[in-house]
Amino acid sequence: MNTGVSQNEPASGHARASAVAVTLLAKDHQWGRTAAAWVRALFPDAAIHLGRTGTPLPEGLGLSGGGGSRQEEARPVLLSFLSPWIVPQTVLDRFALALNFHPGSRAYPGTGCYNFALYEGAREYGCVVHHMLAKVDSGQIVAERRFPIAPDETVESLQFKTLGVMLGLFAEILARLAAGAPLPTASDGWQRPAFRRRQLEELMRITPDMPADEVRRRVRATDYPGFFNAWIDLPDGRYHYAVREGPALAFRPGIFPRPPEEEE
Repeated sequence: MNTGVSQNEPASGHARASAVAVTLLAKDHQWGRTAAAWVRALFPDAAIHLGRTGTPLPEGLGLSGGGGSRQEEARPVLLSFLSPWIVPQTVLDRFALALNFHPGSRAYPGTGCYNFALYEGAREYGCVVHHMLAKVDSGQIVAERRFPIAPDETVESLQFKTLGVMLGLFAEILARLAAGAPLPTASDGWQRPAFRRRQLEELMRITPDMPADEVRRRVRATDYPGFFNAWIDLPDGRYHYAVREGPALAFRPGIFPRPPEEEE
């Protein structure tokens, strides 16, 4: 699979939602590719950009000729679904509407949202679609979907449930855009500033004097297959807790049906 893929070929035989010119930014994995397929089904002329961490931001976003055929009267809309890119305000200003789908409830903006929810013992979790600003996870919330957290929840099970719910929310917003229906506005906003990566890194740190319950909370909140997680520095070196092989539940083969062209 190529990274930084731009897929702008129109699909024939589908109804056109010509009043909206959609640009999608998504991560190049099975969840992002599913979102891209849904966009392409409803908006055949959409500009779809898939990338991975480190892939440069696609050029010409929101500009005429920057990807996808755009009619002059079409309303430019940017959708970000698990995107690896932070979009600057100068690019956001080219769009009449820019929405981001965040895999965390309004109580958990930013990085490490699954981790902090488990660490804090949250009873509910969810996902949010919000208007995009240059400052990550700070724009007005359009809608939120929530569900209960199980007593034995793990980071990977919480991630899997969240992505499934968020894909459903994505489909709802696509349907509204295709129908020209107005978007809702959530009555509640973000509950706190966005978590930063340094806060997640600090959550992973274990010290010899920590109470056992605190150690358990941190290990539970950072255990994720395929990645180093909670760690402790001892005189003979650094040790990581519960390092497990991946892939995580949400990225195991067979989560989504294979496209017909990939069948053997």
